[in-house]
Amino acid sequence: MNSTFNNANEMNNSELFRKKTHCIFALKAAFWIPKKKWNSEIPIEENVEALLPSLNEYILHLKSCINNKSKPIDSFVIESPAYLYSKDMDSVAEWLRRILYKISPESINEIQGIAPDLNGTYKDTGWNFTYKNISFFVLTTTPLYGSHHSRFCGGQDQKSNIIHLQPMYSFEYHFSNYKNGSAWDIVEVIRNIFKRFGRDYKNEFSQIVSQNAEDRLHEAPKYLKPANKGDAIIKWWIKKNNRLY
Repeated sequence: MNSTFNNANEMNNSELFRKKTHCIFALKAAFWIPKKKWNSEIPIEENVEALLPSLNEYILHLKSCINNKSKPIDSFVIESPAYLYSKDMDSVAEWLRRILYKISPESINEIQGIAPDLNGTYKDTGWNFTYKNISFFVLTTTPLYGSHHSRFCGGQDQKSNIIHLQPMYSFEYHFSNYKNGSAWDIVEVIRNIFKRFGRDYKNEFSQIVSQNAEDRLHEAPKYLKPANKGDAIIKWWIKKNNRLY
């Protein structure tokens, strides 16, 4: 394998996710780290262009794992300096949109017309962020999240905005090898662990978190959660007049 990846014994800033989360799978998760570091002197889109060769290697790895039904590396990590992109949640939203749009503009264009129901939630349409026919869940963290938050990864100790591109195949692989219930049972186990540690994201962000397996909500609002309970859903997929470099 030509690209780099992290296991539990290797450290970079994304390891804060492993240390701070209560996900039962995180301790043994492996992260694919791009060869190119983020360059603060060039625009977001040029940085993403520099990351694409590593992401393409990761895609080849995933397709091999899918074909062989083998264990994948669990996420591709993108880190950017928080002092540039975490001035507020609007800055984080625009940073996320520009990165994902550069990777897969067709995925982002597909959700431009989604609209909320009368209760403010966005119903599931079957959409996932997709690149080269691989579907991903996108987990975003920022130092703006406080210790109460399910995406908290260190607060001021977290010096980067972090994106984990988590292939849906990784969830399928781990869920299928978990012997204590269905995929939804596992989700409930994880949520209850978070709740026990004071991070009740099922109720904290009920407008974006599916309450059961039958009444699922749209994936996009889950990628970047609001900073505080009661805050509005962050429509990160819509372009804003935010002058990020």
